[in-house]
Amino acid sequence: WKEPRTSKEDAHAEPPIEVVDGYNPSADEVAANFGSLNGIVYLDHAGATLFAERQVDAVRDLMRGPTMGNPHSSGSGPGEHSDALISSARRQVLEWFSAPPGEFVVIFTSGATAALKLVGESFAWETGSVFRHVREAHTSLVGVRELAAERGAQVEAVSYSRAEQLAAPCSSPSLLAFPAECNFSGRKYGLGLGERYM
Repeated sequence: WKEPRTSKEDAHAEPPIEVVDGYNPSADEVAANFGSLNGIVYLDHAGATLFAERQVDAVRDLMRGPTMGNPHSSGSGPGEHSDALISSARRQVLEWFSAPPGEFVVIFTSGATAALKLVGESFAWETGSVFRHVREAHTSLVGVRELAAERGAQVEAVSYSRAEQLAAPCSSPSLLAFPAECNFSGRKYGLGLGERYM
């Protein structure tokens, strides 16, 4: 990271940002892991997240390790190796969220759109169900909204503050969708909202 340049000729230039010891200690780590960004400003993180150099190194090391195969091929060394890696990843996700394995299942998808589609198609919608989503949510919720409405659910788009004030619908299976972070504004939301609907 470099301090912003100032021109002596520009009397209105902002003074350089003073970086004191301990200020943003992760900045050096970020800079080291995203060397490709040296000298440029990247503004498309929400649409095309970059990978860190340490991620590339970890994948390269993994690919140089034991051969991996179809995790559904029983009795196959490479398949068993892949299955063990996937099972380990599932356990780590459950541990991260303090989710008991008997209560929760981790399903890997190709991304947010595929995951939301899977939820929308498999949810037990019925007349009386409510699908409530925060306006700042992922655009893929438009598809879930259509699935819910087709199956008789009432659909409501609400602000986050309004969602905090509403009680969970109790009579029929209902669903609330909200982001942990808005991918447009970067605003972070409290995850406690989900607990109110459980």
